[in-house]
Amino acid sequence: MANFNDLPTELILKTFKHLSLSDILNTSRTSSYFRSISVGFKEIWRDATDSCYLPLPTGQSAGSVPFDTLPSLAARAVSIQTALDGPDQPCNPKSYHAIKSLGGPFWGPAEFVCAIPGNEWVILASHIIGQSDFQVLLYSLKTRKSVIVCAGLRPVSLTCALDTSFRGNEIMFACSGHTKSGSSVTIFSFKFPDCKDKEGLPTITSKWQMPSRTEAIDVRKLTLRGSLLVCLSRNRDMVFIDWEKETGITYTSNPDPNGLEVTGPWEAHIHPYLPYVLCAIEERNLAAPFSSWSTRKFCVVDIPKELPALQKTSKGLIFVQTPLSYIASVVLPEEISVPVPWFDLRNPSQHASSSSSASSTLLCSMHNSSGRRLNEISSAWFTLCGNTLSVETRVFSARGTMSWAGSGSTSHQSLAHPGPDPGEFTLFVRDSLLRPGQIRWSKVMLPMAILNDDAVERSQTTSALLGTLSVVAVDMLYGGIYVQRYVDQVNEEYYSGPSMHLYHIQY
Repeated sequence: MANFNDLPTELILKTFKHLSLSDILNTSRTSSYFRSISVGFKEIWRDATDSCYLPLPTGQSAGSVPFDTLPSLAARAVSIQTALDGPDQPCNPKSYHAIKSLGGPFWGPAEFVCAIPGNEWVILASHIIGQSDFQVLLYSLKTRKSVIVCAGLRPVSLTCALDTSFRGNEIMFACSGHTKSGSSVTIFSFKFPDCKDKEGLPTITSKWQMPSRTEAIDVRKLTLRGSLLVCLSRNRDMVFIDWEKETGITYTSNPDPNGLEVTGPWEAHIHPYLPYVLCAIEERNLAAPFSSWSTRKFCVVDIPKELPALQKTSKGLIFVQTPLSYIASVVLPEEISVPVPWFDLRNPSQHASSSSSASSTLLCSMHNSSGRRLNEISSAWFTLCGNTLSVETRVFSARGTMSWAGSGSTSHQSLAHPGPDPGEFTLFVRDSLLRPGQIRWSKVMLPMAILNDDAVERSQTTSALLGTLSVVAVDMLYGGIYVQRYVDQVNEEYYSGPSMHLYHIQY
């Protein structure tokens, strides 16, 4: 009698290709034959329907990570999902790491900027002794070592951007700041050591720098993905730069033909796999009976396949200028007070649009819980069909199952709220925020050591800020969160001033 083992290997591989990491793990444990299949073909793990949730080491991809580590990484991914998928019982932490002082040559609090994928490195900002400007640095959560990123560049108000997609073992970082000759935007490359090198430091290389004194350099927002750098200038222009090809264009904000006053865009977000930049604007009708009348819109800007070559002069770069236009726009729902988009970072071939039409694309979602209804979360999903952008809005109630106070953090792609008990937070499960449907959440508890942590020894007087904990980033992929505590204390000898402590907590 024929059995499953008699099937051609190619057919079995096709079957595995449609499984999740959990299904592959369970199948590999049913027989030695399936075990040999799972350990003999790396593409099984790489092509899993949820392979994007593999907690890969820094600088590694599913294709470059050592083959024998893939099953354990998949098991860790399933473990994280299981631990954080319970909406009722709070998840207790496994470990935590406290960053209170960076030591010399740094002084003052370390401000969290963002986390590097890989659960090992974070980007912080702090001061150097004898200097008044911030310095951006890479900090290792494992070795407590750090390296300055922008040597010779004085960052401006932490105007920076990280491209979270790796190029091999490299990741790109953009930062705006001042040099000896003027303002500039610099692209840096972080090349991380091999995962076997436990003590190694990243190699930081300046890949590209916009010449100082460039007219469009006065930027207030940056976003970076691959070779595309998008700058929002203070005069509301949007600058596209392909820093590898040294091409670019400036989209200028012209007066609205309908007599509306347009403000924005305030932020720009490059779509992870579609040739679009997403932004929000506000239109104000000055002739309306009430001068406060305005409409907020969410807009889609097309990324040209080819950009004009940048012209270099002794005064910097000259950009070709063209009026800013949108291929589609839609009025933002009133419930969405902070228009920060969430993207589905899975391979586009691994997920389909929520719309029945094949030509429709689910661009992103947005989620807010601030406003009048603190026990509800308002969600919006934006779908693009041709040149038509539509929005679907739903309000999810958490009444009777959880409660929170205040609005949550929407920076760093996180959404978290303090719970009714000290040290309890509610985290919304990322994948449930991406598609229309029932939103899911997790509850986590902070370590008691953090709740009872005294910021300064022998402290005698503390302000009301002491003990204020806020979640600044949620890294669901690696089962961790980043929590900051603001401290303002006085002891017997001196006033230590306001400070800030950062905690990385693993679940």
